[in-house]
Amino acid sequence: MQGPRNSFYNAYSGVARRFALRILQKLPPIVYEDGGQLRDYVNLRDVARANLLVLERPEADFQVFNVGGGRAVTVNQVAHMMLSAFGSDLEPLLSGEFRIGDTRHTVSDISKLQKLGWTPTAPVEQNVREYVDWLQEQPVNPECVLDAERVMKDRGVVQLAEVG
Repeated sequence: MQGPRNSFYNAYSGVARRFALRILQKLPPIVYEDGGQLRDYVNLRDVARANLLVLERPEADFQVFNVGGGRAVTVNQVAHMMLSAFGSDLEPLLSGEFRIGDTRHTVSDISKLQKLGWTPTAPVEQNVREYVDWLQEQPVNPECVLDAERVMKDRGVVQLAEVG
C-alpha cells in the first residue's frame, strides 16, 4: 500500500520510503535482487474504498478479497519513477543484497472485487508522486534512512547474496 503519510521512520514501511529517503539525501535508491521482482502497488485510498465496499455489500459477507493496484510493475520501474518524481539524475544501485522472506513476485488477483464494481483508481505513478510531494513537506531527519538500513542489516533481514 502506498500514499502520503506512509511512515518514513519504520524500517519495514516499504519501497517508497526506502527509495525516497535515499534520493532526498542525494543517494541512489538501493534495489534488492536484480530489480525484476514484480509488485502490485495499490494506493491507500483505493484500499479504503475496497474495505468500505465489502463492509457495505451483503454478498461480500464471509468472503476473502485481494486488493491491488491492478498492474504489476518491477521494483526497477518504481525506482526510476521515484527518481523522475524527484527530478534526480541518479541511477538505482543493484547492491547484490536480498531481504529474507521476500517473494519473487507479489501480484494480487483483484477479480472478485471487480465483480462487486471496485477497480483501482490511482496508478503507481500517482502513488509515487503523492508520496514524494508529501515527503518533501515533512521535517525528515537525514539519519532516519541510514538508521533504517542499519536496523534491517543488524537484524539479518537484509543479506548479501552468495555468488556461486
